[in-house]
Amino acid sequence: MYLEILEPLWNKVYVSQSIYIHDEDERILIPILAMLKNGMDIQVIEVLLESIPEELKSRKAQIEEEKYWFLYANCKKFLKSFYIKTNGNSDFTSLQKSIEKVLSEI
Repeated sequence: MYLEILEPLWNKVYVSQSIYIHDEDERILIPILAMLKNGMDIQVIEVLLESIPEELKSRKAQIEEEKYWFLYANCKKFLKSFYIKTNGNSDFTSLQKSIEKVLSEI
């Protein structure tokens, strides 16, 4: 059921109505990290991470400029929090490399 849980969580990464101000990024990460620790394939998350730059480009053409910058800020904050939460855990080395790559692309 990981994928059923992951889909609505991942959709919260793409919030464009407001900027995360109450640690929403970290609250999204808690169940994602728990699923990874309980056996969910890291590649599932890596594929989602790698789709962020293209998703941002796509949404930029569809929403108002101010909302795009909210979206951009939320994605960037999520990625930075994800990087920090996985730092120092050798099980997540490939995940961290994916996060670094995406951060450099956006």
